[in-house]
Amino acid sequence: MDSLRKYRWCGQGAILGEWEAPFLSPEDILGYFRDHRRTARRKYGNFIRERVGKYKRGELSGGGLKKSRGGTWVRDSLRGEEQESWDERILGGGDFVDSVLKGVGREERKPGMSLSEAVQFVKRKTGVGLEDMRSRSRARKVVKARRLYCYLAKEKGAATGAHLLKELGLSSGAISHLVALGRKLYAQMK
Repeated sequence: MDSLRKYRWCGQGAILGEWEAPFLSPEDILGYFRDHRRTARRKYGNFIRERVGKYKRGELSGGGLKKSRGGTWVRDSLRGEEQESWDERILGGGDFVDSVLKGVGREERKPGMSLSEAVQFVKRKTGVGLEDMRSRSRARKVVKARRLYCYLAKEKGAATGAHLLKELGLSSGAISHLVALGRKLYAQMK
């Protein structure tokens, strides 16, 4: 809890009065706990502390999600009849996800290169297959292939950073770095 309080990008410290965040309205959250600000902050802090570690990892994220043919993430309802949009970067229901994506000019992910097409392209250009890219090898041609694959899968295809993270066993920072380097590499190949 203390680390959340100090982490400036989550808003926890702003809610608890450590600093001000103009993008956050702590009163909206604290109003659920009490009218008096100090009491509300104490009760909110207790509420959060009680829940830390209570849920299994991943329990509150992503269950029942699948990627549609168009590359958009959808979630089936309990009856399996309805679907709603979903994006791993946005917490909220399908309508909210749609509104956020429209607000940034991306109504949905456009279908592009499939992952198998990306692997085939990389193999044709570098001679390196997916198993080698998944390895911990630092051989030049493997690193080059990994860069190119990350760029193609994420920017030209429908893969997410989370997918690449799991597939290649790398950190999100490493994936972002590989995508940027892969973009330059791809531009040189044209």
